[in-house]
Amino acid sequence: MSNLETLTNTSYIRSQAQKIYQLCQEGKTSFILDESRLNDTADLVIENIKKNYPKGNIPYHGRINHLNAGSTQRTRQLPDQKTLMDLIFVSTLVDAGTGNKWSFQENDRTFEKSEGLAVASYHFFKSGYVTENGVLDAGKLSKLKTTAFEKVFQVTDENRLNGTKDRVKLLNKLGQVLLNSSTFPNARPSDLAQLMQTRYGDTFSAKNLLKEILLNFHQIWPERKKVDGINLSDVWFYPLASDDKEDIQNWIPFHKLSQWLTYSLIEVFDKANFKITNIDELTGLPEYRNGGLFIDTGVIKFEVPEDQNKIFPVDSKLVIEWRALTVILLDKISELIKTKMGDRQLNLAKILEGGTWSTGRELAMKRRNGTPPLRLALDSTVF
Repeated sequence: MSNLETLTNTSYIRSQAQKIYQLCQEGKTSFILDESRLNDTADLVIENIKKNYPKGNIPYHGRINHLNAGSTQRTRQLPDQKTLMDLIFVSTLVDAGTGNKWSFQENDRTFEKSEGLAVASYHFFKSGYVTENGVLDAGKLSKLKTTAFEKVFQVTDENRLNGTKDRVKLLNKLGQVLLNSSTFPNARPSDLAQLMQTRYGDTFSAKNLLKEILLNFHQIWPERKKVDGINLSDVWFYPLASDDKEDIQNWIPFHKLSQWLTYSLIEVFDKANFKITNIDELTGLPEYRNGGLFIDTGVIKFEVPEDQNKIFPVDSKLVIEWRALTVILLDKISELIKTKMGDRQLNLAKILEGGTWSTGRELAMKRRNGTPPLRLALDSTVF
């Protein structure tokens, strides 16, 4: 297996994260593990699942749930599945941390954080700034100005949204990729459906969907780690084996936003009569809410308590360790929840949506007014 194949494979995300988990068990990281708290944490998540989905009809973790926030079925107002897929690409790419100052007003309702960004992205998509007659226009996307984005997203000095320039840059690059690649004959992200059909037929694994997203949209991300000309943005150096930055054993992949996009497309592909298999090959998403859950329940503790108040860049050892621990702990708690609920068919995509993400958010609101569990210097392209 080539280095590129390895670093885009979710099994390598888990194996590298497991190495950091082992180091933490040995007391060699910035965190202390208290696995005895996992059982109570699982009970807390199950309580949340039963409260939010008493009939057990848990949806997949995905952007559609946010786009339909406030019990308004906005996605049903779109003309077809291709348009929905295009919207999900745009909406997911702008879904990074908002800070604590921003909200979006839709008529008499206010939406914040991920749901706010989703509802705003829906109105942005409908505004005509990046569409023509309701169809995504790659040319407009490539030339989108920050001022237009901020206008629709209601950004003002009093209603500040972190990283608007970085979000627009991602959308600009998406437009450029669509215009310049023969893979997208209609210059739309939804051309991915035809690509998957051609290469895999009507049935394919979630891992292969992620792989095609990583390989065909890699140019939109900031350049951090390149392998064989492919930009693998959410991959980070961590000296596991040595200080050699060329040694693949020292690189930790996460692919958080690309996996979030993959999760978000599962339901769309399903409605378009595709069958996506092996969804649990995707990993849990190592971000604020899932990672915060384990900090707030005491499963993860800071070796140095003062670190919780410091600002860390996303490529720091502490942040990489926290994210790696989150990946492994999500697998562990998923197994606990399946056992406790007596449902071995309950997959990780539903456990994320039904429990860990929302429980992490609830705890964050109770303890920190929704702020992140640790302070990060962000550019709106990772979280």
